[in-house]
Amino acid sequence: MKFIVLQIKMFICLLTISMSLYADHSAIALTIEDAKVHYTIELIKHLTWPNENNITHHNIAVLGDDDDLMNAFKAKLVSTSIRGKTIMLEQADSFDDLIKYYSIIYVTEKKLSAVTKIQKKYPKTLIITDGHFHQEHLLAGIETRRNNDISITINRDNLVNKGFKISNSLLEFAGTKEDLSRQLEEQENHLQSLLEISQAKEATVAKLNLKLELLNQSLKEYNDSLQKSQLDLLAKDSALQKSQVQLTALEEKIIIAHDEMTNNQNEIIEQQQIIDQKQREQEQQKSRLEQLRAAIKNSQDKLNKQNTELIQKTAIIDTKEETITDQRWWLYVATAVTFFLLFLKYLVIRLSLVRKKANHQLKEVNEQLFELATTDSMTQLLNRRHFMESAQKKIKQLRETNYQSAALMIDIDSFKDVNDTYGHAMGDEAIIAVANVILENIRDIDIVGRVGGEEFAMFLTKCPLEKAVQIAERVRGKVANSAITFKDNTINLTISIGLTQVKDGDTDIAQILQRADKALYQAKESGKNQVIQK
Repeated sequence: MKFIVLQIKMFICLLTISMSLYADHSAIALTIEDAKVHYTIELIKHLTWPNENNITHHNIAVLGDDDDLMNAFKAKLVSTSIRGKTIMLEQADSFDDLIKYYSIIYVTEKKLSAVTKIQKKYPKTLIITDGHFHQEHLLAGIETRRNNDISITINRDNLVNKGFKISNSLLEFAGTKEDLSRQLEEQENHLQSLLEISQAKEATVAKLNLKLELLNQSLKEYNDSLQKSQLDLLAKDSALQKSQVQLTALEEKIIIAHDEMTNNQNEIIEQQQIIDQKQREQEQQKSRLEQLRAAIKNSQDKLNKQNTELIQKTAIIDTKEETITDQRWWLYVATAVTFFLLFLKYLVIRLSLVRKKANHQLKEVNEQLFELATTDSMTQLLNRRHFMESAQKKIKQLRETNYQSAALMIDIDSFKDVNDTYGHAMGDEAIIAVANVILENIRDIDIVGRVGGEEFAMFLTKCPLEKAVQIAERVRGKVANSAITFKDNTINLTISIGLTQVKDGDTDIAQILQRADKALYQAKESGKNQVIQK
């Protein structure tokens, strides 16, 4: 349902832009030259260059002697800027006068024979032809008909192959229904793939959030257990303090008993003194008193002996009780500390295991995200951005050595015919098959990436030119001798390869690949299915 709503919104947007474009056509075109300039500006507005981010301004070269056209351009460009970029204008009388890079080259009707040369020299430049031009090599054309009506024609396939992005409104106005349908279908497929990637990432994030919640719950349980242990420890400490209070009370009782024993001894002494006094008073009964005294003396000796033994036993008991109390207290402390250290060790080990598991899961997620960001999903080769970055690093490393290296640009021949005849599914199978052949014939130190729809790039590290030619010819031969089968359809493919050696002064991978791309273009022009070195 969301997809249908999106299609309806896109259709309304295209219809609105198209109506405004037709309205501009009728309102601005005061003269034939003004109309040509107006539609040239509209073409620039609705096209995006492959290296747009690196362009600070647009250079327009008008090839041909047409003063009215130049005056119309100057009048229009005085206050015109496109996406914040100013436009610079030059006029060239011949092909040889084109001596620098141009974003756009406007070829007048008298100079149409130079278009082929211009395309070879400026493969990434938008070439606008004035007058009738054959569709096969056309990028964008403005033609004046007999009734002075202006018609605009574009070749979507040629523009896309050169890396240009075309707005839907321009396709509706100047392209064919098939071009517009294909572009909408590609945009829908791209949106669908982005939606699937977004849903997959949301599912991954949801899983991570669930795992994080489980970890938080486990940590909370650990905290509750720790708090419970702390409460148990406080309870044991309270019991220990209570035992100390009881011990103090027992010591006080022992002191009271000792005082009572001392009082008893004092009473015995007093009784002894009374007995002596009675012995003096009863001298007459000496015999009986002596016997009584002897008996008393014996009793006193036994009592003294018993008192001495009692005192010794009391001292021994006090010492043993003190020793037992001290040992018991230290035993409680040691036991509590041991349990606390064991629990703390268990908690640390458990938290360490949880942290390691979480770090491992995070590492796996980061590796998956890195693979999505650096790898082409269809062929599992490096995508264009990561290939350019990796090759640039290799160039920087090789500048410090004397090793030779080479770069290859590979393109599938007549790939558009495969898509038109057998469908895009067969085209995808063809791209995957070529990618597999390339992977089977590279070394571990080489870098390979998919840099365009059916275009691949290789950077051969520590590879002399002769070895690079052998590798390129081997890849080309294996592709040519392989058959691709998909849904009862079998096709044979060929590829063209442009090869260039990395020179001593090369510091930028883009410059190196530009040389290889020129060699690739020469291979295409020379009959395809071959390797050209430059």
